Amino acid sequence: MKKRFVNTRAENYLTKKRFIADSICDENFDADLSLIDMIESNTRRCILRDNGRTDCIVDSGFKWLGVYPKGENYAITCMYNENNELVEFYFDMIKESGVENGIPYNLDIYLDLVITPFNEKYVLDEDELEEALENKMIGKEEYNLAYDTLHRLEEKYKSQKEINKLMDIMQGYLKIMTEKIKDKEIIYTNV
Repeated sequence: MKKRFVNTRAENYLTKKRFIADSICDENFDADLSLIDMIESNTRRCILRDNGRTDCIVDSGFKWLGVYPKGENYAITCMYNENNELVEFYFDMIKESGVENGIPYNLDIYLDLVITPFNEKYVLDEDELEEALENKMIGKEEYNLAYDTLHRLEEKYKSQKEINKLMDIMQGYLKIMTEKIKDKEIIYTNV
């Protein structure tokens, strides 16, 4: 299992960023939140989709909103472009999440699900999950947890209506976190 702290995500691509962490408890989620504001990127990171479209997920002006629902076995990274338009939801299947020294983290169990605003779904890193099981980095319990969580998310977000609802919720969180991050100091990375 990989312990991942949210403030280091995309770090290799960035030269300047802002970061903030907080929590929220409302009718939608009881969760830890984070926001990485990509002030300056040293490179663009783009993904070629099955339909031939290329979507960038890292560039100057982009934002990553992290949502770590308490008591759940997934974390969501909402990736936004420079116009605050959603590019994709990236779901990490996790054993657990928490906060250490004010920074959200998760214990990643390798399997991932990407959902685009257009209801395209991509399951990622099944090979990493299999390898982790074979190399005893995880047990059968974590392996099954990853797939059970994946199937639950696929079922929950199979309709465009549910994806649109999630987009609206996350847009509200993005607005809250963007307001809070304005006064945060710029962090220089890879300098």
